[in-house]
Amino acid sequence: MPGSLGKTSGTGFIRAKTLASLTADTNQGGAINQRLGLFPRILRETILILIISFAAGLVFNWFRPDRLPLVADWTVEGRLKARFGEKAVISFEEARQAFISKNGVFLDARPANEFQAGHIKGARNIPVDAFDRHFGKATADLSLDSVLITYCDGEACTLSIKLAKKLKEMGYENIRILVNGWSLWRKHHLPEAEG
Repeated sequence: MPGSLGKTSGTGFIRAKTLASLTADTNQGGAINQRLGLFPRILRETILILIISFAAGLVFNWFRPDRLPLVADWTVEGRLKARFGEKAVISFEEARQAFISKNGVFLDARPANEFQAGHIKGARNIPVDAFDRHFGKATADLSLDSVLITYCDGEACTLSIKLAKKLKEMGYENIRILVNGWSLWRKHHLPEAEG
């Protein structure tokens, strides 16, 4: 009997240990379930905050005097048109036609050394950084209603835009910007000059 009692006690001990571990596992599972139960709440609150922020942004934009467009053309040409008007940008084909018909004066906004290395044939150089020094000579024979086509090199180049602004300040109204002008000109093997 003492041996059987010992077996029963041992089995009872194993049962008690198993029961205790199951209870602990259930408690941990409950904590995990509780944490997982927070996830949908956090997700709902995050979505609500985003919706409120978006709505507030729309309301503030509505009352701005210079509203931001909700859908826009973010290309270089699109941004220039939005900033300076529809006629501010000239397409490559229009610029090529203006060159052939001699119905426009090309103004290179790049520094003098880059202009000397190569430019559109017949173009005049007005480097933005030396505008005051070159402006008078380059525009002496031009009337204020002349078609002026500014260009520089590369889509990220803003020199032609800066030159167009300065020319506008000087009273010129018919200014067009050829985005990435020098690169496009060379790519299409159109007449170039050096010096």
